[in-house]
Amino acid sequence: MTIPEVGPRTAEFIVACIDDPNRFQNGRQVSAYFGLIPRQYQSGETDRNGRITKRGNPLARTILTECAWSSLRYNAWAKAIYERISGKQKTRKKKAAIALARKIVVIAWAMLRDEKDWDPATMIQTTEKFGRMPLGLKETLQTMKPKELSQQRKTRLAREAREAKAATESLKKVEPTATKDVENKNSTKAPPKKRTTKDQPNKVKQVARIPTTRARSAAAKQATNTQKPRGARQRAAVTGA
Repeated sequence: MTIPEVGPRTAEFIVACIDDPNRFQNGRQVSAYFGLIPRQYQSGETDRNGRITKRGNPLARTILTECAWSSLRYNAWAKAIYERISGKQKTRKKKAAIALARKIVVIAWAMLRDEKDWDPATMIQTTEKFGRMPLGLKETLQTMKPKELSQQRKTRLAREAREAKAATESLKKVEPTATKDVENKNSTKAPPKKRTTKDQPNKVKQVARIPTTRARSAAAKQATNTQKPRGARQRAAVTGA
């Protein structure tokens, strides 16, 4: 169950199918038991491999194949094996997935036999026995974190939520003190001087004057004089004089 992308139901199914891990001598017998090895056709000097035998439990093969496909997204080791076998060819994708499923079940059998958890260091050691491992894959395996179970993940998320809540509360406590300090600094400053009535300029009140009767008569006389022609005005002036 500690293998990346192998969930609890798949682990239970593999354990139920393998039963006693000591009854298998090597990984080839385990892969043959699940029907994940190719058929072999021999006749004289000819030796040809065909499709997989499909012996054993068909549901176990289906589950292992689904695990192989899903592990390509999250497991760097599985992705490197898939790319190496497929060779980036469309016709070899399904063959690579079946080969990856066979490797997963063999690793699960070895873990049950040795009673150990998934260890990337052991994977590096075992792979380097058969050849040199790419540096990129080696670095990813070395930096790979252990798989979390569902309960472990829940406890981790709850712990992170508590820490985040405590951090926010501490920030809220710090903010009022900071605002109080700013207010105290502002209070020490001299208040702005208010403008009094003495400082304001004297505003002269403009009162509308009501014209008197004498002024009205003078204005009417001037209007009539402007309306008369020049000769008429001279005659009126002479008669008035």
